[in-house]
Parts: sequence; C-alpha cells; structure tokens
Amino acid sequence: MKNLVVITGSSSTLGKNLIKKIIKNKNTFLLLHVNENKKKLINEINIKNNNFKIIKADFNQDSKIKYFIKVFQKYYNFKNISIIHLASSNLKIKKFKNYKWQDIVKQLSINLKSIFMILNNLINNNSKSNIKIIILLSKIIKDKPIPGTIDYTIAKFSLLGLVNSLNIEFRNDRISIDSISPPMFKSKMIKNLPLYIYQNIKSEHIISKVTKKILILLNQKTKKTPGKNYYI
Repeated sequence: MKNLVVITGSSSTLGKNLIKKIIKNKNTFLLLHVNENKKKLINEINIKNNNFKIIKADFNQDSKIKYFIKVFQKYYNFKNISIIHLASSNLKIKKFKNYKWQDIVKQLSINLKSIFMILNNLINNNSKSNIKIIILLSKIIKDKPIPGTIDYTIAKFSLLGLVNSLNIEFRNDRISIDSISPPMFKSKMIKNLPLYIYQNIKSEHIISKVTKKILILLNQKTKKTPGKNYYI
C-alpha cells in the first residue's frame, strides 16, 4: 500500500460515509480517530478488511492529541498521506452572557489545536511524502452563523485562518491544502439544537455532495498552486 488516509472525527455522520467509500480502495490504509467506543464504529460501518486502525483520543486534552500523534508517526513512511479533518464538538445554543472562556477553548482545542499539532509534527518529520490536507469548515464562513454558537463560529473562522496561512507558506511545496464549507446538515453534532432550528436543516443530499467533493480532492495529484475553500 502507498496511500494513507487519516480521518479525524471519523465517527461523525460524514466520517462514516467517507470510510464506506474509501475502504473499497485496496491500495489505501485508513487511520481513524474517534472520541468514543472503537467497536461501535466498526459495527456501524461494517468494515470487512484489515486496512484500518482506529485510535481513540479526546482532542480536548493535549495528552490525548500527543497520543494520537505518537501512533500516527508509525505511519509516516507512506508515500502519499492525506488528512481529512472533521473533528468538532457538539453544538449547543447559548447566549453570550452565559459563555465562559473555557467553552471557547474547548472548541478551539478540538477544531484548531488538534490539527495544528498534528500537521506541525507531520511536516517537521516527513518532508518526502505528498501531503494532502482537507479541512471541513462550515457555511458560516460565507453566511451568517446560527445565533448562540459563538464557540463553534470562532473555531471555524480560526481554521480558515490556518488554511489560508498554510496555503501561502507551502504554495511551492508538495503539500495540497483545501477546505470545504457546506451548509449545516443533520448529524450527531447538532442533535442538541432546538427543534425549530433542527427541523429546518437539510441532510442527505448535502452529505452526499460533500463526500463526493472530498473524494475528488483525494484523487487529485498534489498541486503547487494555493488551495481554496469550496462552497457546497
């Protein structure tokens, strides 16, 4: 095998959809991050081969991010490494006056700090691979955020800053960095939203479109032109 695909937040609705598609490629090994029971993910996606490894790690804790990186390092010898960053915390509606700074820190750790530490270690220790990075943002980057989701909104805009900065720095290297901004879709992440918001959120066709776009980006050769943010 020459291809390694790393998916953070792989137990998400989109993550499981991607695994079912990518696992069919016999030339690809999957490194999957979860924040819950490993066996639950295996049962839900019904994986029938051994071309995968699941790592349980709470990205809200530095020690767990470092543990994930330690395991990931064992796979740095793959010729082509792709990272799909989907990790995020569940959304909750909260008025600004009820927020604590720790709420913001938690979302930043799961969304931004985790992928920052992962990429920093990978790029510092593996310059020979073709590295392809795909980060899931949100349509809040283009449109108005859902009221009461300040922590999530700050985290997603921070990710956009990371994507833009990395694209400038690595524009002449064999590192491809793209991001995708879909509308909100029904998933475990939004299960705690008020019913009046949840009912107005679309679902299946959006997941299908995002999955298709990610698969297209995975199959493209790494390019020496700056990546971009794709709106779905």
